[in-house]
Amino acid sequence: MITYAANIEPLFPGKDIYEKIPLIRKAGISGIEFWSWADRDVKRIRELCEDQGVKVTAFSGQQDYSLCDGRKRSEYIEWVKRSIETAHYLECDSLIAFSNHFENGKSSDLRNIYSWQEEVANIKETLGLLAPILKKEPWSGWRNGHYGYKPGSRDCKNRKFPEDPSAVRLLPYAADAWRFT
Repeated sequence: MITYAANIEPLFPGKDIYEKIPLIRKAGISGIEFWSWADRDVKRIRELCEDQGVKVTAFSGQQDYSLCDGRKRSEYIEWVKRSIETAHYLECDSLIAFSNHFENGKSSDLRNIYSWQEEVANIKETLGLLAPILKKEPWSGWRNGHYGYKPGSRDCKNRKFPEDPSAVRLLPYAADAWRFT
């Protein structure tokens, strides 16, 4: 069975996320994704979702930091850790990660700081440092494109990280999702 989810950010203009959750459920959709959790009352989101029978299926796990920016690597990793904790609290099994963060509605531009090759090297190094952190999570690896995750059960409690580390795929695309399965 496919579970449909909607990115609620652009829906219902003029309404805040807390007003959108009941409206999305009324529209017959039982899953939501949203951008950042940083400026949101996560407890209230959880309570509303439980009350409405809505599942948080994904949200952005990076905020103001970029996989491409080696200067802020430690901040990026700390933010991912906090996002993982938030995902657990919301019973959410996916985090969306972009190679760059967004500023004022557009992607950050680091071309004046790094060459393309340096950005790729920064992505690889950051992902290498994240791998042991993510290995502790019951996840199945990166999925190419945050719309491409496997439909079905979102119950991550009964699943484990693959024993073979080579089974973990770290794919730095523009819009990838960490999927905790």
